[in-house]
Amino acid sequence: MDGFKKDVSQRRVLIHEATHVLQAVESDRAIADNYNAVKFFIEGMAQYTSFEVVPEIGRRQSNWELASVAWKRQNIKFEDLIDAASFSKKFDAELHYSLGDLWARALVDTCGEASLGDFIRATGRENAPKGLPASVFWRSTMQVIGCDLDEVNATWRKNMTSL
Repeated sequence: MDGFKKDVSQRRVLIHEATHVLQAVESDRAIADNYNAVKFFIEGMAQYTSFEVVPEIGRRQSNWELASVAWKRQNIKFEDLIDAASFSKKFDAELHYSLGDLWARALVDTCGEASLGDFIRATGRENAPKGLPASVFWRSTMQVIGCDLDEVNATWRKNMTSL
Protein backbone atom coordinates (compact mmCIF):
# COMPACT_ATOMS: atom_id res chain seq x y z
CA MET A 1 0.00 0.00 0.00
CA ASP A 2 2.87 2.39 0.75
CA GLY A 3 3.97 2.19 -2.88
CA PHE A 4 0.71 3.88 -3.89
CA LYS A 5 0.50 6.61 -1.22
CA LYS A 6 -0.30 9.30 -3.77
CA ASP A 7 -2.49 7.16 -6.01
CA VAL A 8 -5.73 6.30 -4.22
CA SER A 9 -7.19 4.54 -7.25
CA GLN A 10 -4.23 2.15 -7.47
CA ARG A 11 -4.57 1.41 -3.77
CA ARG A 12 -8.22 0.54 -4.34
CA VAL A 13 -7.30 -1.71 -7.30
CA LEU A 14 -4.82 -3.55 -5.09
CA ILE A 15 -7.49 -4.17 -2.43
CA HIS A 16 -10.04 -5.16 -5.10
CA GLU A 17 -7.72 -7.77 -6.60
CA ALA A 18 -6.56 -9.02 -3.19
CA THR A 19 -10.24 -9.58 -2.35
CA HIS A 20 -10.55 -11.83 -5.41
CA VAL A 21 -7.61 -13.89 -4.17
CA LEU A 22 -9.22 -14.23 -0.75
CA GLN A 23 -12.55 -15.18 -2.33
CA ALA A 24 -10.88 -18.01 -4.23
CA VAL A 25 -8.97 -19.23 -1.18
CA GLU A 26 -11.85 -18.97 1.28
CA SER A 27 -14.24 -20.80 -1.07
CA ASP A 28 -11.62 -23.43 -1.86
CA ARG A 29 -12.03 -22.20 -5.45
CA ALA A 30 -15.66 -23.40 -5.45
CA ILE A 31 -17.09 -19.94 -5.98
CA ALA A 32 -15.99 -20.23 -9.60
CA ASP A 33 -18.27 -23.27 -10.01
CA ASN A 34 -21.23 -20.89 -9.87
CA TYR A 35 -19.58 -17.98 -11.67
CA ASN A 36 -22.59 -17.06 -13.81
CA ALA A 37 -24.74 -16.77 -10.67
CA VAL A 38 -22.19 -14.95 -8.53
CA LYS A 39 -20.22 -12.68 -10.88
CA PHE A 40 -22.04 -9.59 -9.62
CA PHE A 41 -21.27 -10.61 -6.04
CA ILE A 42 -17.64 -11.48 -6.74
CA GLU A 43 -17.08 -8.07 -8.32
CA GLY A 44 -19.42 -6.26 -5.95
CA MET A 45 -17.79 -7.65 -2.82
CA ALA A 46 -14.36 -6.70 -4.17
CA GLN A 47 -15.65 -3.23 -4.99
CA TYR A 48 -17.33 -2.90 -1.60
CA THR A 49 -14.16 -4.00 0.20
CA SER A 50 -11.92 -1.70 -1.83
CA PHE A 51 -14.05 1.35 -1.03
CA GLU A 52 -14.28 0.39 2.64
CA VAL A 53 -10.49 -0.01 2.97
CA VAL A 54 -9.54 2.92 0.71
CA PRO A 55 -12.42 5.41 0.78
CA GLU A 56 -13.15 7.57 -2.24
CA ILE A 57 -16.47 8.97 -1.10
CA GLY A 58 -17.20 11.14 -4.14
CA ARG A 59 -16.32 8.43 -6.64
CA ARG A 60 -18.30 5.78 -4.79
CA GLN A 61 -21.35 8.04 -4.53
CA SER A 62 -21.12 8.79 -8.24
CA ASN A 63 -20.92 5.05 -9.02
CA TRP A 64 -23.93 4.40 -6.79
CA GLU A 65 -25.99 7.17 -8.37
CA LEU A 66 -25.25 5.90 -11.87
CA ALA A 67 -26.17 2.36 -10.82
CA SER A 68 -29.38 3.59 -9.23
CA VAL A 69 -30.44 5.42 -12.38
CA ALA A 70 -29.69 2.35 -14.54
CA TRP A 71 -31.49 0.08 -12.04
CA LYS A 72 -34.60 2.23 -12.09
CA ARG A 73 -34.72 3.03 -15.81
CA GLN A 74 -33.93 -0.51 -16.95
CA ASN A 75 -35.91 -2.24 -14.21
CA ILE A 76 -32.96 -4.41 -13.15
CA LYS A 77 -33.92 -7.15 -10.71
CA PHE A 78 -31.92 -9.58 -8.57
CA GLU A 79 -32.86 -12.30 -11.07
CA ASP A 80 -30.98 -10.32 -13.72
CA LEU A 81 -27.89 -10.08 -11.51
CA ILE A 82 -27.68 -13.83 -10.96
CA ASP A 83 -27.42 -14.55 -14.68
CA ALA A 84 -24.20 -12.85 -15.73
CA ALA A 85 -24.35 -14.03 -19.34
CA SER A 86 -27.84 -12.68 -19.91
CA PHE A 87 -27.11 -9.55 -17.87
CA SER A 88 -24.17 -8.66 -20.12
CA LYS A 89 -26.38 -8.96 -23.20
CA LYS A 90 -29.14 -6.74 -21.80
CA PHE A 91 -27.22 -4.21 -19.70
CA ASP A 92 -23.78 -2.66 -19.39
CA ALA A 93 -21.60 -5.39 -17.84
CA GLU A 94 -19.72 -2.73 -15.86
CA LEU A 95 -22.85 -2.34 -13.75
CA HIS A 96 -21.88 -5.60 -12.01
CA TYR A 97 -19.35 -3.58 -10.02
CA SER A 98 -21.55 -0.78 -8.72
CA LEU A 99 -24.76 -2.79 -8.43
CA GLY A 100 -22.77 -5.53 -6.74
CA ASP A 101 -21.18 -3.00 -4.38
CA LEU A 102 -24.64 -1.81 -3.39
CA TRP A 103 -25.90 -5.39 -3.02
CA ALA A 104 -22.89 -6.28 -0.84
CA ARG A 105 -23.68 -3.23 1.26
CA ALA A 106 -27.27 -4.45 1.63
CA LEU A 107 -25.97 -7.87 2.71
CA VAL A 108 -23.76 -6.24 5.36
CA ASP A 109 -26.58 -3.92 6.49
CA THR A 110 -28.97 -6.88 6.80
CA CYS A 111 -26.77 -9.74 8.04
CA GLY A 112 -23.57 -8.13 9.31
CA GLU A 113 -20.07 -7.69 7.96
CA ALA A 114 -19.12 -11.34 8.59
CA SER A 115 -21.80 -12.42 6.11
CA LEU A 116 -19.52 -11.51 3.20
CA GLY A 117 -16.90 -14.09 4.17
CA ASP A 118 -19.52 -16.50 5.48
CA PHE A 119 -21.18 -16.57 2.05
CA ILE A 120 -17.87 -17.14 0.28
CA ARG A 121 -16.93 -19.98 2.62
CA ALA A 122 -20.41 -21.51 2.35
CA THR A 123 -19.97 -21.88 -1.41
CA GLY A 124 -16.98 -24.15 -0.74
CA ARG A 125 -18.40 -26.08 2.17
CA GLU A 126 -18.13 -29.83 2.23
CA ASN A 127 -21.12 -31.50 0.56
CA ALA A 128 -22.31 -28.26 -1.06
CA PRO A 129 -24.76 -29.23 -3.80
CA LYS A 130 -23.48 -28.78 -7.34
CA GLY A 131 -25.29 -27.72 -10.49
CA LEU A 132 -28.17 -25.90 -8.80
CA PRO A 133 -30.16 -23.29 -10.70
CA ALA A 134 -28.94 -19.82 -9.72
CA SER A 135 -31.98 -18.89 -7.63
CA VAL A 136 -31.84 -22.19 -5.70
CA PHE A 137 -28.08 -21.81 -5.20
CA TRP A 138 -28.54 -18.33 -3.75
CA ARG A 139 -31.41 -19.30 -1.45
CA SER A 140 -29.69 -22.43 -0.15
CA THR A 141 -26.34 -20.72 0.40
CA MET A 142 -27.95 -17.78 2.18
CA GLN A 143 -29.88 -20.21 4.35
CA VAL A 144 -26.62 -21.94 5.32
CA ILE A 145 -25.24 -18.63 6.64
CA GLY A 146 -28.47 -17.78 8.45
CA CYS A 147 -29.33 -14.80 6.27
CA ASP A 148 -32.61 -14.27 4.44
CA LEU A 149 -32.20 -13.49 0.74
CA ASP A 150 -35.57 -11.72 0.55
CA GLU A 151 -34.58 -9.38 3.39
CA VAL A 152 -31.26 -8.56 1.72
CA ASN A 153 -33.02 -7.86 -1.57
CA ALA A 154 -35.58 -5.66 0.21
CA THR A 155 -32.72 -3.68 1.80
CA TRP A 156 -31.01 -3.45 -1.60
CA ARG A 157 -34.18 -2.12 -3.28
CA LYS A 158 -34.71 0.38 -0.46
CA ASN A 159 -31.14 1.60 -0.75
CA MET A 160 -31.41 1.83 -4.54
CA THR A 161 -34.62 3.83 -4.29
CA SER A 162 -33.13 6.22 -1.74
CA LEU A 163 -30.27 7.08 -4.09
